[in-house]
Amino acid sequence: MKSLKNFKYIKANSLVESVIAIAIISICILVAFLIYLNVIKQNKSVYYYEAKHRVESIFENSIITKNYEDETFVYKYYSIEKTVDISEKENTVRIDFKIKTNNKAYTINKLTLLHIDENY
Repeated sequence: MKSLKNFKYIKANSLVESVIAIAIISICILVAFLIYLNVIKQNKSVYYYEAKHRVESIFENSIITKNYEDETFVYKYYSIEKTVDISEKENTVRIDFKIKTNNKAYTINKLTLLHIDENY
């Protein structure tokens, strides 16, 4: 009995503190769940990212070589269709890339300035 008398009591949390703690935990779980859903929702294959990288390479090459013609590139798991629209009035070139992978199609639009050689 002597050991029970020397025992110090710890005050319990109030109801308000418990509700606040549960609310904070619920908000954290909600944010984590939304992030998880956004990651799952994208659902793009590895071939899409490979094609997207290839589009960047084709775009840079088109600017360097001034190749402003429509082209189609066919690879093993995807194809890329390049469509060029030249606006001499605005001095711009709009290049649209259509990526086709596994019955899905994605479009990437690029815009650059029209560089015309003065030697023409």
